[in-house]
Amino acid sequence: MSRLFLLLPILLLTLACQEIDFDNGEEVIVSNACGVDKPLEELPWLKEIVDEYKNNPGSDYCQVYQIVQGLYQGESVFIIQVSGALCCTCAGKAVYNCEGEAVFVCEPEEEKKIRELKVIWSRDR
Repeated sequence: MSRLFLLLPILLLTLACQEIDFDNGEEVIVSNACGVDKPLEELPWLKEIVDEYKNNPGSDYCQVYQIVQGLYQGESVFIIQVSGALCCTCAGKAVYNCEGEAVFVCEPEEEKKIRELKVIWSRDR
């Protein structure tokens, strides 16, 4: 019995480091923000997007105004929201995975499936 009390804290700490999600009834372990603490600094493609806006904030072309992090099918994703006079009119959103690859663009039904949304960057920041 005393062994159980020694193992219990270790088990709880191990589980606390992982997030458990359920996708179609199956348990899936997901990492938070691609396994990095600061995705805006540690994911080069995401840092490049923010740096591009900071270096050229005053254009009429499509400009990133917000980056939102969320979970889609058990994986971290980033929604890059853009606006501007010459932007595409399909909601101005693209969803990318941790590698910077487009998961989908302008698919409102799929966007509804993204959970745990949080703004990690906006023009005001």
